[in-house]
Amino acid sequence: MEISDEGLVIAARSGDEKAFEELVRRHYEQVYQRIRRILRNREDALDVAQEAFLKAFRSLDQIRDGRTVRAWLGQIGVRLALNRAERDRFRRMVSMDGEEGEAEPAVREDPLERSEIARDARLIEGEIGRLPAAQRTAFHLRHFEGLPFREVAEWMGNSEATARVLYFQAVRRLRAKIEERG
Repeated sequence: MEISDEGLVIAARSGDEKAFEELVRRHYEQVYQRIRRILRNREDALDVAQEAFLKAFRSLDQIRDGRTVRAWLGQIGVRLALNRAERDRFRRMVSMDGEEGEAEPAVREDPLERSEIARDARLIEGEIGRLPAAQRTAFHLRHFEGLPFREVAEWMGNSEATARVLYFQAVRRLRAKIEERG
């Protein structure tokens, strides 16, 4: 019989390293993928995922009753990723060496993709990449992963109302940019 996440947390709190390793095994991929979608960089996402699980290990006694372990781990990862994204954005803005600035999101160029649909898809992908990290995360979790606002809020560590506001700000911003570019 498989031990529940909550049972693994209790065991890990008592010093059972194998229990924590099992929590990592169960939840790493999902946490990592969400971090990667925020940061859009594999190496940074790997670093932040490692940092998130290390922080979780050190904070096992802080998990609140009634929260799922998945949501708790996800919130730690998303918060660290948002912090990293904002820090990196700030560094790019204040860089004085002239090599960095507001970086354009990477758009994969395929010589065969010349259709209007492909152009529109790249436009939308680029605009999503330009959203502030919190809006981009709320949009991604709601739109692409189909999570209800309650779960978006849990993953982001916000209230449900804040998750809704961030999502709808992202939608409004995307619509305006797309209409502007025609």
